Amino acid sequence: MKLKLSPGEKWWYCNLGYELLATLVAHISKMPFDAYLDRFFFKPAKLQDTYLKRPGITSATTANNYDYESRYAPAKIRVDLDKPDYTEAASGHSNMVSTTGDLYKLDQALYDETLLKQQTLKIAFTPDKLKNGADNLVWMNIGGMGQALDGLGWFIFSDESKGETIWHAGGMQGAVTILLRNINSRQMVVMLDNTGSEGLYKTALNALRVLNSQKLVSNKKKP
Repeated sequence: MKLKLSPGEKWWYCNLGYELLATLVAHISKMPFDAYLDRFFFKPAKLQDTYLKRPGITSATTANNYDYESRYAPAKIRVDLDKPDYTEAASGHSNMVSTTGDLYKLDQALYDETLLKQQTLKIAFTPDKLKNGADNLVWMNIGGMGQALDGLGWFIFSDESKGETIWHAGGMQGAVTILLRNINSRQMVVMLDNTGSEGLYKTALNALRVLNSQKLVSNKKKP
C-alpha cells in the first residue's frame, strides 16, 4: 500500500490516526476504549456529563444537531446522526459528548497532575519538527488568526507575547467545537456549537484576545 505521505514529510490531519491510537489503547489496556476513558480520565477529573457515544446511549439533555441538507439549502434542518451510514462506532477522533462545565474541569485537571504529569504535558505542548528540520506547520497566519504549529494532540500558536496558547478544534455534520488554553495565565475559552458555524473559531479567539486586551480578528463573512 502506498502512503499519502512518508513519516515526518508534512503535517496532515487524519482522523484515522486517532482511531488507530484508540484501538492501540484498548489493545494494550485490554479494556474497551470507553471504559478506559471513564476509569482513567472522566472519573479522576470528575467529568459527570462526558462520555463516548455508543449505540443506544442517549441523554434527554443532549442538544440536537442542525446543518444544511446541501450547500445551497435555504435553511438548516435537524441532522439525524443515528442513520445507518453514520459511523456510530468511531472513537478516538469523534463521538465524544461533553459540556462546557466538564471541559472547564478538564482544563483545571491538566494543571494539578490529576491526569498527566507536567513533564508529559510539556512534551505534548512542544511543537514537533519535520524530518528536514522545518516547523510542523498546521496553518499560516490566515485571517489574522496567527501561525499554528503541531504538538502531540494539540495545536500551538507560535506567538507567545501574551502567553503560550494551546488549543484544538473539531467539526462534524451539525457540530463545531473549539477549546483554547492560555497555560501561562490559566485562561480558557471553550465553545460548543450544534450547527455548522463557520465563524466559531474566530469568535473563540476573539474572546481570548479580549481577556488579554488584544486587537480583535475580523469575523466578517465575504459577500
